[in-house]
Amino acid sequence: MNEPELNPTPRHGSRNVFCPHYDECLDLAINKGWMSWHCDLCEERSNHAARPEQVLNINHSVAYYEFASRR
Repeated sequence: MNEPELNPTPRHGSRNVFCPHYDECLDLAINKGWMSWHCDLCEERSNHAARPEQVLNINHSVAYYEFASRR
Protein backbone atom coordinates (compact mmCIF):
# COMPACT_ATOMS: atom_id res chain seq x y z
CA MET A 1 0.00 0.00 0.00
CA ASN A 2 1.35 3.43 -0.91
CA GLU A 3 1.78 6.11 1.71
CA PRO A 4 -0.37 9.19 1.04
CA GLU A 5 1.41 12.15 -0.49
CA LEU A 6 1.30 14.88 2.09
CA ASN A 7 0.71 18.34 0.73
CA PRO A 8 0.88 21.12 3.35
CA THR A 9 0.73 24.61 1.84
CA PRO A 10 2.74 27.55 3.24
CA ARG A 11 0.01 30.06 3.99
CA HIS A 12 -2.62 30.65 6.68
CA GLY A 13 -5.61 28.30 6.61
CA SER A 14 -7.29 25.38 8.34
CA ARG A 15 -5.41 22.38 9.67
CA ASN A 16 -6.66 18.96 10.67
CA VAL A 17 -5.01 18.32 14.05
CA PHE A 18 -6.60 14.85 14.14
CA CYS A 19 -4.84 13.69 10.97
CA PRO A 20 -2.37 10.89 11.75
CA HIS A 21 0.21 12.75 9.59
CA TYR A 22 -0.16 16.12 11.33
CA ASP A 23 3.21 15.80 13.09
CA GLU A 24 4.99 15.08 9.80
CA CYS A 25 3.48 18.19 8.18
CA LEU A 26 4.32 20.28 11.24
CA ASP A 27 7.94 19.09 11.09
CA LEU A 28 8.06 19.96 7.38
CA ALA A 29 6.67 23.45 8.02
CA ILE A 30 9.20 24.06 10.79
CA ASN A 31 12.12 22.79 8.72
CA LYS A 32 11.14 25.03 5.81
CA GLY A 33 10.67 28.04 8.12
CA TRP A 34 7.01 28.62 7.26
CA MET A 35 5.19 31.04 9.56
CA SER A 36 1.89 29.24 8.90
CA TRP A 37 0.53 26.36 6.82
CA HIS A 38 -2.74 24.63 5.94
CA CYS A 39 -3.98 21.24 4.73
CA ASP A 40 -6.62 22.35 2.21
CA LEU A 41 -4.85 20.76 -0.77
CA CYS A 42 -3.89 17.51 0.98
CA GLU A 43 -5.82 14.33 0.27
CA GLU A 44 -5.62 13.50 3.99
CA ARG A 45 -7.37 16.75 5.08
CA SER A 46 -10.54 14.84 6.02
CA ASN A 47 -8.77 12.00 7.81
CA HIS A 48 -9.97 12.06 11.42
CA ALA A 49 -8.56 8.66 12.41
CA ALA A 50 -6.91 10.10 15.54
CA ARG A 51 -10.02 11.95 16.78
CA PRO A 52 -10.75 10.91 20.37
CA GLU A 53 -13.85 8.81 20.97
CA GLN A 54 -14.74 10.76 24.11
CA VAL A 55 -17.47 13.34 23.62
CA LEU A 56 -15.99 16.78 24.13
CA ASN A 57 -19.01 18.83 25.10
CA ILE A 58 -20.90 20.12 28.12
CA ASN A 59 -24.57 19.34 28.67
CA HIS A 60 -25.31 22.51 30.65
CA SER A 61 -24.39 26.15 30.30
CA VAL A 62 -24.76 27.50 33.85
CA ALA A 63 -22.52 26.48 36.72
CA TYR A 64 -24.51 25.45 39.79
CA TYR A 65 -23.20 25.87 43.31
CA GLU A 66 -24.78 25.29 46.70
CA PHE A 67 -23.71 27.39 49.68
CA ALA A 68 -24.53 26.74 53.29
CA SER A 69 -26.50 29.58 54.82
CA ARG A 70 -25.04 31.46 57.79
CA ARG A 71 -27.27 32.30 60.70
